[in-house]
Amino acid sequence: MPPIHSITRRETFETTLLGSSISVSFSMKMTYEAILDFSWGGRSYTFNIWHWKSGNIDKFIKLVHQYAERDQDTYGLITMAAQGVQVVNMDTTQKGNAVLQGCKDIMICLDKIITTYQSSIMDYAMWYREAHTEQEDYSSYITRRTCHCVVHSELLSPLVPRLLVKF
Repeated sequence: MPPIHSITRRETFETTLLGSSISVSFSMKMTYEAILDFSWGGRSYTFNIWHWKSGNIDKFIKLVHQYAERDQDTYGLITMAAQGVQVVNMDTTQKGNAVLQGCKDIMICLDKIITTYQSSIMDYAMWYREAHTEQEDYSSYITRRTCHCVVHSELLSPLVPRLLVKF
């Protein structure tokens, strides 16, 4: 068995940001942690999306299936067990497909946020994370993950050298 930090899947997909077509490199670790690498506006960015890894993957998968009807061959199936408990019936490839779809949706959400807020994207992302801590549905889950990525990657922040300021 490969180490848990091994990359188990690599793909490239196309998306748009403010009308510009960009290529996004998707990598997924054995734990379902995803890494998105892309260049836009003359800068390179990396989004590390780890929240759904390992123990949280089933919660994410249930939200994926609640959001829209999904192809069972691609995304598996959610069934109801006794006492109304939802059971995830998916293999690792199907879970990986759901993670890839989540990453594509993060990039679509990013385009919507950039289109709406443009130069204030960082302010919006920080506000959203503070004001919307619950992720009760797929839409809020993806929006929160997108805002985390914006903040942690310092997307569109000015290229100002960080000088140490002491008291």
